[in-house]
Amino acid sequence: LALILFIFSLIGVGLMISAISDSMQQVMVYLMVLMMPMVLLSGLATPVINMPDVLQYATYADPLRFAVDAVRRIYLEGAAAGELLGDFLPLLIIAAVTLPLSGWLFYNKTV
Repeated sequence: LALILFIFSLIGVGLMISAISDSMQQVMVYLMVLMMPMVLLSGLATPVINMPDVLQYATYADPLRFAVDAVRRIYLEGAAAGELLGDFLPLLIIAAVTLPLSGWLFYNKTV
């Protein structure tokens, strides 16, 4: 369930990038600019708790943070679905915001 929610939130982010881009080159630039901070702020390389407060708040916009946390808790702690609501809810919110917003951006895109 965590990975399905993660996929939906990333699809929303990807569609938003696609909606605001005019060419494939712009998409590649936007992805390079977005992917590195998303990976670094996800808690995969360094724990989120060790980051400065400003960066800790910035990680709440990163769906990878919640997916990494959920997978770690499932595999290392054996957490059940009820214990992962703190990770499911932000992923659901990100997906619920980005998917309709990307649809709106595509609908109102002028070429």
